Amino acid sequence: MEASIRRVSPSLADVLRELSLPAADGFVEALGMWPSLATARLTCRALRNLVDGTITRLRLNGAAPNFLESRPSLTRWPRVHDITTSIEEGGVGSVSSLLLLPFVDQPAEACSRITSYCARCDHDDAPGTTVPAPVIMQLVSLLPNLRKLDLEDLGNSSLSCMPADLSLMDRALSKLPSLETLGLPGPAALPGIEALAGSLKEIYISQTFYTTETEDMSLLTAAAVASLQRLPHLTRLCLTGVETRGALAQEDDPAALGPEAPGGGLLGLLKNMPPRLESLYWNGPSGVPDSSDWICLRLTCANGRIIEITVEENPDGSTMQPLASVASDALLPCRALGPGPTPLALHNIYVSRFEPHQALVLRALLQRCTPTTNTVALLDDESFLEDALALAPALEVAPGLKFFGIHGSNWIEFSTQGPADLLAEAPLPPPPALLERALDRLTAPYAANPQDRCKDRALLLLRGPAAAALSQLGPAALSEWALRVERGAEAAALAAGAGQAEGGGSGVLLSGVLALPPAAALVLECGEAEGAAAAVAAALEGEGLQVVTVAPRPSNCRSYAVDRRTNGSRTSGALTWALQAVVPEAWHAAAASTAFVERLEWVYAVRDMLAQLPAFVEAA
Repeated sequence: MEASIRRVSPSLADVLRELSLPAADGFVEALGMWPSLATARLTCRALRNLVDGTITRLRLNGAAPNFLESRPSLTRWPRVHDITTSIEEGGVGSVSSLLLLPFVDQPAEACSRITSYCARCDHDDAPGTTVPAPVIMQLVSLLPNLRKLDLEDLGNSSLSCMPADLSLMDRALSKLPSLETLGLPGPAALPGIEALAGSLKEIYISQTFYTTETEDMSLLTAAAVASLQRLPHLTRLCLTGVETRGALAQEDDPAALGPEAPGGGLLGLLKNMPPRLESLYWNGPSGVPDSSDWICLRLTCANGRIIEITVEENPDGSTMQPLASVASDALLPCRALGPGPTPLALHNIYVSRFEPHQALVLRALLQRCTPTTNTVALLDDESFLEDALALAPALEVAPGLKFFGIHGSNWIEFSTQGPADLLAEAPLPPPPALLERALDRLTAPYAANPQDRCKDRALLLLRGPAAAALSQLGPAALSEWALRVERGAEAAALAAGAGQAEGGGSGVLLSGVLALPPAAALVLECGEAEGAAAAVAAALEGEGLQVVTVAPRPSNCRSYAVDRRTNGSRTSGALTWALQAVVPEAWHAAAASTAFVERLEWVYAVRDMLAQLPAFVEAA
């Protein structure tokens, strides 16, 4: 009998030990990011060893209660070169101690591998302690090969920005020969930064808190601008929460001496750029994207000139007013904006009510720039024609326009280029003629499945000389006329043997009337009683009126999504539906023969005409 050979299946530890380095990297990457890796480490020792030996980035929680006792040795992660420490004021130690604690008593070889260090601070409240310069000096001695040091998340008051402290800190940082990227918690820490001129390429400034006590810390002083100008290798500068204006020059401010000394603020920076600056990001002034005055500018620079401007989107407000402020304070007065057209990318255009000086500034900026955008421009219902004309060059290149306030709270949206090849070329109709087109569209047959039709109150369109005279009546006289028609409709319904609907009375057969003086017409909204439209039409016989029944429209049309219980809602929805069709058609038909500005003026004239229409008059 042959001896049986028992084959033992390899364990997970056996498999993991056989993985090559690229395979191990791919395996850990497939496990996902933190906290998935933290969970995987708890599975078994073999998997923990694989993860620890593969990862290159490490996050430490300095706020953990047992962080001090269980502080791990960095030798456990032989490939880690990027460390982020979470710091919370009032935890196991001060901000200063938590900055240093991960590296104290660690092997020098492990610390020498660290090339990137980031400190993240809890922002529920501003940190209450200040990190003195000797702490930064100690950090530099512990991490001699840092290429990136990110302290911008610590908060305004975290670094001592007294001249002596800044001098010690900058001298210490200058001993890091490979330091290329530096993040600081405010512009107050910038004076003296030229000590890092030999290696520094990127600076990130984040003013995370803003109070009256820290207002001066959000100012880009003349001394800070002078220091930035002396960084020959700086290519990227990001400023968040920094004011456009600079602090007043002090008598003991070296940068304020001499007529050619740079000024402060964004204007001073643009007039005195670092020689190799390529990208300047300015997020301000509050640095909070959900603020109405927030704006994010990305300036592409070359040889001290702005060669492109990008305005990022603010989903919670208009960027136009903040853009006008920045343009007035810095972009237009600076020499960096060349005489030729500069590309200006706008990620959202929102035309609202501008102050006169804002409109003038926006006009001036667009005269010196070539605007582009890939989003539909929004025109607020409170905007005036002058506001839209200030942004006309930008509106013209937008893929579409969305006008609010067209006939009440509704809007009309259409593309700026449009299907002109599908429409016969025609000049823009006068606003009254456009309203007549909308009424024609209302009475045009709607060929569709009968099941896809509205079965609401019927509408009757009245035209002709008699209708023109009635459309000029005031509300009281028109209401009296409508009541007389409603009574006549009741009589016609009784004569026809239909009787009144249960719960009948005033308003059942005729809800009311909308006068349209520019089109010399009226629209009657019939009630919900069966046969209401026929009864009202019978009551109008002998009045010399041209009576046409408005064709029903699809029930899923968004213009008809109104409160059916409100008298006049059906009339308003029908008219809006027609306007949303004829306004874009007229716009596109005139595109080849009419300038964009003239078409813009025409839309506002249509809006003004519709805004002056009389209110719906109930038959009561």
